[in-house]
Amino acid sequence: MADDLTRRVTARLAAEAGRPTPMGALVDALVAEGATPEAVERAVWTLLASGRVVLAGFLARKVRRADARGARSIHHTYEPLLAPADDA
Repeated sequence: MADDLTRRVTARLAAEAGRPTPMGALVDALVAEGATPEAVERAVWTLLASGRVVLAGFLARKVRRADARGARSIHHTYEPLLAPADDA
């Protein structure tokens, strides 16, 4: 199963024609196909460690949340952008 998931991750990244893919979008797409989020994340980190996938940057997001007292505040989050090593 891990080899199939690794193949599916690399195929999805290659299908983006050189455009970096947000890790969250990749995880969501493969979860919709029946994989677990943990398995997809593990496959991505394994591919990153092996050099077959590279970090191509980060997607910055501003998230508005209420704190414990109900005051709204803005938090910044960063999501990795992934690309096949050949396209980097």
